[in-house]
Amino acid sequence: MPNNQKHQIYFIDCREGLEKLPDQSIDLVVSGPPYFDHIVYSKDEKNLSTKNYQDFLRDISEVWEKLERKLKDGGIVAIWLHDIYVKKEDHFELISFHSDIIKTFPEDLALRQIVIWDRYLKKIYTDLPKEEQFGARFQYILVFSKGKTAYEKKLKDFYWKPVWYFKTMPRFLGLKMLYHIVFFFGKIFYLQKILNPIFSQVKKVLLQDKYKFRGYQTTCPPELAQMLIKIFSKKEDTVCDPFLGSGTTLKVTNKLKRRCVGFEINKDARKMILEKISSKNVEVFE
Repeated sequence: MPNNQKHQIYFIDCREGLEKLPDQSIDLVVSGPPYFDHIVYSKDEKNLSTKNYQDFLRDISEVWEKLERKLKDGGIVAIWLHDIYVKKEDHFELISFHSDIIKTFPEDLALRQIVIWDRYLKKIYTDLPKEEQFGARFQYILVFSKGKTAYEKKLKDFYWKPVWYFKTMPRFLGLKMLYHIVFFFGKIFYLQKILNPIFSQVKKVLLQDKYKFRGYQTTCPPELAQMLIKIFSKKEDTVCDPFLGSGTTLKVTNKLKRRCVGFEINKDARKMILEKISSKNVEVFE
């Protein structure tokens, strides 16, 4: 974080709050946008999650338009999200949420990369083609830039490694091998009756999904925010999160010696956010 500047957190609608920032003042935007009405984060009447879908898309496009003006030339916007299902009378339908969100971005923020993030714990002990290797539970990381950027090589690196799997690892010494052993022996038929009770306890204790949402509906794993901030910014840069949520971006930005400007309309998240960092390093606005 710059020596003479504090982090700034605004507990207001980001569309209102962004107007308070100077143009061309942000180096990087990282965030997980709201999921339409699947999760209602706040009772505030300006909350985007209370709209119908087309109104939601229109309103969130206003966020990107305001961010584009505040973003420096060559700046990056990196967001993560997954597709969503809507319930009809007798069935569910998939909304290609990521593609709809891409369409809400202004022309001056060009889509530069789509990265697949396998957030959820999966069995990986078999070779393709096996049923266990397929699933629909993953998220997209969408990367946009405002014109040519200093991170062109980083964007190309993503292209040559287009699928980034971030597996949840065992907590016990971080041993990836233990993960394979537990599931391998659990599949041997004649050992199942003997070992299954043991393995079920092992998996509960050692193979917990450390990215399970705790305390907030859509908590971002700090490793994800850290990866994006490290790749697309440098020390003393200003990083903006228009949907700050539980405050993960604030915590990681401070750790990496960047400055965070965050917006969160849900005032109930205030305590959780401000616990992430010393009060002497942050200015709070409401």
